[in-house]
Amino acid sequence: MAAIALDRRRTGPLAFTYHNIECSPREPGVYEFWFRRRCLYVGQSKDVRGRLLQHWNASHNADLRLWIEAYGKDLSFEYSICPFDHRQQEERRRILKLRPEVNIALTELRKGDS
Repeated sequence: MAAIALDRRRTGPLAFTYHNIECSPREPGVYEFWFRRRCLYVGQSKDVRGRLLQHWNASHNADLRLWIEAYGKDLSFEYSICPFDHRQQEERRRILKLRPEVNIALTELRKGDS
């Protein structure tokens, strides 16, 4: 799978705080949740800030929601802005590379690799 040319606006780790989420862009991209040095989740959205706010309020992923409730102050996130039509491909590439612990999509991707 070829690498996708991402916009240079990639963050380093940011604490999972409301302020940092509010400073995120309302643009398409891929994001990751981290706990210490462990990747927990990779997602993509047409509106990075909006999607991170949804996770802040009540993540749709039950496992990620538990992580946020238990370790929210110790979680961090990163995001990369990428072209709208490359989000899913970039998300898949990162899931396969990082093997996030609570990705719902990871199980589906592993089935496809068999």
